[in-house]
Amino acid sequence: MSKLRLAEARVSVPIAQAHAQAVQVLRANGCDAKYAEAIVDHLMDAELCGVESHGIMRALQYADEFRRGYLVANVIPNVTSGSSATVDVDGAGGIGILAMNAATDAGIVAARKHGVAALAVKKEDARPFKVAKNILMKVIDPITGKKAEIGTRTTIIEAY
Repeated sequence: MSKLRLAEARVSVPIAQAHAQAVQVLRANGCDAKYAEAIVDHLMDAELCGVESHGIMRALQYADEFRRGYLVANVIPNVTSGSSATVDVDGAGGIGILAMNAATDAGIVAARKHGVAALAVKKEDARPFKVAKNILMKVIDPITGKKAEIGTRTTIIEAY
């Protein structure tokens, strides 16, 4: 059951078509293909997991925010990780999804190297909880096959 109140009846669209149209909308508003694909992949994941409010409908919002200059299209998040288990990601004014993807990848590397990682993502719409969730969805104990788990207050990411 959706939390969204719709003004009109729902329309069924095949997943591939919705994905392609959303990519086209973002590309028409300043995103190159690589960034548009990464953003829409994330939105489709939310949509298919039943989180409509953060799903494909956001493509129109993000397109408008790119057009108005609220978000910068095609920004490469700046990832800084030294010899410690800390990772800093600056979204550089771009969309938080790309900053979270960069944090996820760098966090996994740091956690595997040091056994634990602490991440800081600097961008108002890049929520640390989502970053941790993204990382934990990818971290699996190679011996037991068990996925990492996340708490609601304190998150510690540990590599196996």
